[in-house]
Amino acid sequence: MTGAELAWLASVKKMHAKVDAAFAAKSMTITRAKLLSLNSSLGECRRVLRRIGSPTARLQPVSALVNKGCTQFDKAAKCFRTAASVSDASGAVEAGTPAERTQSKALDCGFAGYGDGTNTLADANLKGEQIKLAAD
Repeated sequence: MTGAELAWLASVKKMHAKVDAAFAAKSMTITRAKLLSLNSSLGECRRVLRRIGSPTARLQPVSALVNKGCTQFDKAAKCFRTAASVSDASGAVEAGTPAERTQSKALDCGFAGYGDGTNTLADANLKGEQIKLAAD
């Protein structure tokens, strides 16, 4: 494999670890600031892809998975932005209100989208390792 291909794969792996780290806390206090921070962390996927550019033809199967994972992260980020928009600074909403239902649905959507995206990126990293082994 070329140095550029190895660097591309390493960038994807590093980005995945960085996004996962934002969600890795044993306990998480859901404040508006935390929701916006999670939104920003999920955006790292697209930022990295723009920076590293398109991969070689050999890495296209990995790229397809990474793009799918980024799409899932994009959806999750939108959900966290929605949750933040109805939350006060402490992350609270008034019980029994439409805002509470919106926040609950948005949080479920956000965490599910993150889970789907991180699983897809794990598949992408595995595919990258398989390609590296086949090239050796």
